[in-house]
Amino acid sequence: MIALKDLQVEKLQNIDYQAVLHLLHYIYTSDEDVPLNLCSDVNLLADNYSEPDLKKACDQKILPNL
Repeated sequence: MIALKDLQVEKLQNIDYQAVLHLLHYIYTSDEDVPLNLCSDVNLLADNYSEPDLKKACDQKILPNL
């Protein structure tokens, strides 16, 4: 049995709350539709949490707008 005190907690700093919600939404639904204004933060989260399909979807949305 794992005690809560043994779990590592990672603080997300400088990440938009809505971006975190989009990551969670993707994890539960596989819906890759992320607004352009959140793609940068969602891309970072997708990279950190090993979600390559979401990262690719954000990359494809960001690149044409550079």
